[in-house]
Amino acid sequence: MKVLPLIVNINAGENLATTFASCDLFAFPSKSETFGQVVLEAQASGLPVIAFQAEGVCDIIQDGRTGWLVTPPESDGEEAAFENAISAVLSNPAKRQQAGLEAVRWATSWRWFEAMEKAVQTYREAMQTV
Repeated sequence: MKVLPLIVNINAGENLATTFASCDLFAFPSKSETFGQVVLEAQASGLPVIAFQAEGVCDIIQDGRTGWLVTPPESDGEEAAFENAISAVLSNPAKRQQAGLEAVRWATSWRWFEAMEKAVQTYREAMQTV
């Protein structure tokens, strides 16, 4: 099995939709993204997402349902853990397809108001610990 990285410079609209439509899943290896809008865009396009268990995306991905969250090992091996997760998902088309359907349902239920409310709640919790 060969996984090819898809690195394209697209902004939105038809180019984005065409690109997502040609994929089987969306791998998002960032550990510092604060929200991950592109994750919701991929999910809305029917792609399950594999990402590191990290702030931002852990609120968007329902682990095992709309995608998979990879917990990076404490030592070396992050890349291998991520690659193993991708291989596992690609080798199970039925599971991948079901997660893609769930991803569409989940992503299309998000609204900017809810996203902003989550951010405000995070700020409130941070202020209480100061």
